[in-house]
Amino acid sequence: MAGDGGIPPTPPGKTPARNQLKAFGKSLLAAALLGRYEEVFLSVSTLTRLVLELMVRALKKRGALVRGWLSAPLIGLNAPPAVLARLPLGPLGRRSLLALFSQTRKVRRWHALAGSVAAAWLAARSARRVKAEGLEHRRERQRLARKVDEAESYAEWVTATSDLERHEGKHEEDEGARWAKETSLYDRELLKARFAHLLKIREKGDVAEMVYALRTDMLRNLGNMSNKDLYNGRTEVPKAVQDYISEVTLQLKYVTHYDFPDFNVEDKLSFLRETRHAFGRTALVLSGGGSLGTFHVGVVRALYEQNLLPRVLSGSSVGAVICAIVCTRSDLELEDLMEKFCYMDLSFFNNSSLPQILKHLISKGSLHDIGFLAYRLRALLGDYTFQEAYEKSGRVLNICVTAANTNEPPKLLNYLTAPNVVIWSAVAASSAFPFLFMPTHLLAKNRKGEFVNYMNIDKTHCTDRRWRDGSLEEDLPTNGVSEMFNVNYFLVSQVNPHIVPWLALKNLFPPKIAYLIISEWKHRCQQLAEILPDWFPKHALTVFCQRWEGDVTVYKSTSVISYLIMLVRAAMNPTSYSLKMAIAEGQRSTWPKLAGIQANCAIEQTLDQCIRELKSSVNSSLLKQRGRIPSWLNVDFSRENSTDSLVAGQGSAGGPGSDNERGFGQDNLHKLE
Repeated sequence: MAGDGGIPPTPPGKTPARNQLKAFGKSLLAAALLGRYEEVFLSVSTLTRLVLELMVRALKKRGALVRGWLSAPLIGLNAPPAVLARLPLGPLGRRSLLALFSQTRKVRRWHALAGSVAAAWLAARSARRVKAEGLEHRRERQRLARKVDEAESYAEWVTATSDLERHEGKHEEDEGARWAKETSLYDRELLKARFAHLLKIREKGDVAEMVYALRTDMLRNLGNMSNKDLYNGRTEVPKAVQDYISEVTLQLKYVTHYDFPDFNVEDKLSFLRETRHAFGRTALVLSGGGSLGTFHVGVVRALYEQNLLPRVLSGSSVGAVICAIVCTRSDLELEDLMEKFCYMDLSFFNNSSLPQILKHLISKGSLHDIGFLAYRLRALLGDYTFQEAYEKSGRVLNICVTAANTNEPPKLLNYLTAPNVVIWSAVAASSAFPFLFMPTHLLAKNRKGEFVNYMNIDKTHCTDRRWRDGSLEEDLPTNGVSEMFNVNYFLVSQVNPHIVPWLALKNLFPPKIAYLIISEWKHRCQQLAEILPDWFPKHALTVFCQRWEGDVTVYKSTSVISYLIMLVRAAMNPTSYSLKMAIAEGQRSTWPKLAGIQANCAIEQTLDQCIRELKSSVNSSLLKQRGRIPSWLNVDFSRENSTDSLVAGQGSAGGPGSDNERGFGQDNLHKLE
């Protein structure tokens, strides 16, 4: 009752401390309202004592609960599950499981909690250490990668790449694993055996046996050493390949320079020529791509600096421009050109702004004027014919053109198929891509050194025969070059905007998946080109059905944004800054390929060098008396317009009433003067 001591009875579920706390709270409120401050002070003191007592009681109760939970077994089962007895493990297996269960029962929850806290602490500490080391590792890798990208020479690039590989641990790869990986790509044992055999012959000093061994089994792809996958991501040639190449080149030089009583110069020349024919040649093929072709300059410079620039070059559109610049220079002029290439004026488009381009497209049907292009090319290349350029430089220039008003196949122009065709007119025709330039005539020199239309036959349709870009049907004329000049190894520089994205697929997908996608795309384009009607512009499809790559392919790396920039710049004149950047990019893209090129071309370069040295030491008249069918270059009347016409033809080429007026028309004649 309320009258017993003034303390109300404790309700069910309520503790005495709580009832007292509630009662003192009411009395405290009443005393405060009545102004009894002494009673308020006593009530607060009592209230504080009760609150503390309540907190201690709650903590003791919670502590007991926590201690009970921590001391409980981690596994709450009192008896093993019945499923253990039904497992088909046999008596021994079941007894082992029961023993493991009984030992697990001894593990308490606080054991697991303490272990978890310790593991979390160790994991956090390790994570902080790994993060710090990883951050430092990434920073160092970024620094080395930046050094690779900023390398200004091949030697600097090799050093920076080696440092980067060493930092990534690639140099610490297990030798056994590396051996197995390389051996699966080529026959290492065959090359080692061949090297040992050649070394043994050279140590004996038997020249006849040395010549026999070199002649009978010296192939470019001996033991699959030309496999391009072997040199991916490598800055050096595998040792077995390098030893074999070094021994072969050493013996070739030994045979060439040493005097043997029964092995004269003519015999040496026969041996070297036949060996070179069996070994094959290398050709550099440059694709089209408008102003993006300044990338080719960097590729050519990188090859030239390492003495790997092939003697056979081929190109279409802007690739033909770069090839023609190289093939119309002598060795001394080419050496000077490589230093000044980035300062050359490669402006071949007469319209430099978008309004001018649109105006010319509406009025003339093309973005740019072919006459301005021909004028710039003539000033850059001179009036050399294919034969004259070959005689001057010793390099074979190939330019592919396509007939604009006939159905004949693409024509490959070189010093054999078109010796009297003027190079600048062939380059202009090869650059006449639809809507970019109008088709144009090919010019040639007659026996008097005058310009005439190529294959000009009066009273036939050939009098107005025009030609355009060869890349429409054969951007990389590998078949024709291979048949004419015994080329079996192609270096390709590819910058065509419609091809580069497909090559970039190899960086996004595995090689086999990328090959499947590209093959399927080519196949579908070929099917459409065959079934569509004749009036449909099939060239838009045939450009995708061609060969895009060579044995080694250097292409312009791109992203989505840079690809859009490529499309805009393709039909605009390059600036001096963009030219320098493109040359640098071409060099850096070529450097990773140089190890494979060196392995495949070192023997060929040595053969060419030995033949040149022997020819220079022999009277040229003796070389003509060897009983073979003379070359066109050795026929006297074939040179009537080869040397003097470069001077005499300057006045007759652009004079009034000449055939050049029919080649480019009266409106463009003033640009050729």
